[in-house]
Amino acid sequence: MDFERQFDRIAQRALQSAAAPSLSIAATYDGRVAYCKAFGDAAPHTVYGIASITKQFTAACILLLVRAGKLSLDDPVAKWFPRVTAADRIRVHHLLTHTSGLPDYYPLGFADEEKLHAIAPEAVVEKYGTQRLQFEPGSAWSYSNTGFHLLGLIVERVTGDRFGDFLTQAVLVPSGMTHSFFNDPPRDARAVVQGYTRYCLGPLREAPSERAGWTYASGGIASSAEDLARWHVGLMNAELLRAGELAIMTQHAALPAGPSLPALGWFCEQRGKFRVIQHSGGVAGFASQVIVAPGSRCSVVVLANGDHVQTGAIASELFEHLLPGAKPPPPNAPTHPHDAENAARNWIDMLVSGTAPPDRLTPEFHAFLSDIRRGDASAGVRAAGDLLDVAAVAAGERGGMDWFRVRCEFAQLRADAVFRQTGDGRLAEFMLYPIP
Repeated sequence: MDFERQFDRIAQRALQSAAAPSLSIAATYDGRVAYCKAFGDAAPHTVYGIASITKQFTAACILLLVRAGKLSLDDPVAKWFPRVTAADRIRVHHLLTHTSGLPDYYPLGFADEEKLHAIAPEAVVEKYGTQRLQFEPGSAWSYSNTGFHLLGLIVERVTGDRFGDFLTQAVLVPSGMTHSFFNDPPRDARAVVQGYTRYCLGPLREAPSERAGWTYASGGIASSAEDLARWHVGLMNAELLRAGELAIMTQHAALPAGPSLPALGWFCEQRGKFRVIQHSGGVAGFASQVIVAPGSRCSVVVLANGDHVQTGAIASELFEHLLPGAKPPPPNAPTHPHDAENAARNWIDMLVSGTAPPDRLTPEFHAFLSDIRRGDASAGVRAAGDLLDVAAVAAGERGGMDWFRVRCEFAQLRADAVFRQTGDGRLAEFMLYPIP
């Protein structure tokens, strides 16, 4: 199939519009790696932090232990961690599908002050896994990194090995992922490309990364685009996980219908006539996206060393060239779109003028919004020109907060405003992502 020229064009355009230092893209077609290129300051084997794409590998570790008879997806968390809230009612499969009700320790799109200090994974679970549940286990879903930290610790309790060691020997090495490794605690900085950020369309800056213990089994792998494409080929060919295990891995939780539903380390979607599994990733300085259609034996990988890059939009456009008609499902629309649009306008005005009052911000976002970032936001938005129009396009929940995506049409460019608000109306996060 001749899609190389289209892929090159999309990648170059995205690189320029997002001011990304580099992009690495790979694709599989008909069950083989058919495309792998690097753009910008990258080489074919450049290694990036893949963030939450790690979760599918954590799920693979669990499924291998199920195969070995060392645990069951129905085992209660109380078997290993009785202090966790509702440990007798939360099952392993609840952790894998974000249906445990455990609050998320990392619900924001930036590394707050807490994440800039090293911590033991056990301490993360002790702090966030003993809080009040958001809902009864299995009754709903809300994205929870805390659950995947807990899964990593369960792997350690069951095997007696460190999670990273078991992951490497049981999953990465057998899958031929020669440029991938567990990066929490971080290896030599030269092993992974430098991560960057652009706050609200401002200048490109090096991103301070999360310290040891925060990414762990929920986001601690570093990998290359080619390695991830090879992993997809292995899934399609039942090389590590058996066909039945892949079926279990990609069976979504039994919840009310929605555009995207959680499976074991994945999200399931219907894109046109194609059933796909996908996952995004984001940590300080990095953004990533994978989309896989196992039945069609196709996949796309997009990795960027800029956390402001909309890798999901890039990957979706590429994927439609692989499988024409594989259009993403429409997102959940805001219940009150005009409220979201007015909020976006107001927050942009406050960022440009530097008048956002501290009492309208959460303590974490107030600390994040340093003088440098305020200046970057003001300069970036002013350079974008007048705000001509806004349109609310998506809404959801994360960490007990409402989030919104509002498409912003500036005189010079288009960008998505993504922001989160607490129940009392305080701003917990505000980002502007250039549209690729």
